[in-house]
Amino acid sequence: MTDRSEVDIRMTAPPALPPEAEHADLRAIHAYWCSKWRDGRMPGRRDIDPIEIPSLLARLTIYEIERGERLRFRIRLMGSRLVRAAGRDLTGRYLDQELDPGRYPDIHAQLEHLVATGEPKYRDDPLSIFGRDHIRLCRLALPLAGDGATIDGFLTLYVEMPWPLDSAKPSRPS
Repeated sequence: MTDRSEVDIRMTAPPALPPEAEHADLRAIHAYWCSKWRDGRMPGRRDIDPIEIPSLLARLTIYEIERGERLRFRIRLMGSRLVRAAGRDLTGRYLDQELDPGRYPDIHAQLEHLVATGEPKYRDDPLSIFGRDHIRLCRLALPLAGDGATIDGFLTLYVEMPWPLDSAKPSRPS
């Protein structure tokens, strides 16, 4: 999706949780997001109340979408555990400025799909910030729409996971 058009997403019910999102906290954020739907309309940023999800807040990020020649994704809120994992606070920064340029096109394509379809997106891979790819994160991105239909942001919960014993874990930087 490279044009500037806004896609109006109308659904009768929230999309299902992706089956690979097995962690209890991913299920909890999805259930919370679903509870904020009203009359077939998805929630907006104003509907997300951190006081209602204190155990997840440190691992949440809220992004806003800027439309132009190409969609850009700006970090509006970055949880404290994510700041520690990233090594710095990225609030106010754009993903295309902060993520590994070799991996960003794939991430951008997945986020464009989220914007076009309104479907939650799940990822399980190393953190895409320079020098931090030794950290494995599972992520669930959930679209947000201030008007209930046009996606203008998304909420993402990150869960740090151990590397499988049989995987080639990236090495920790020296």
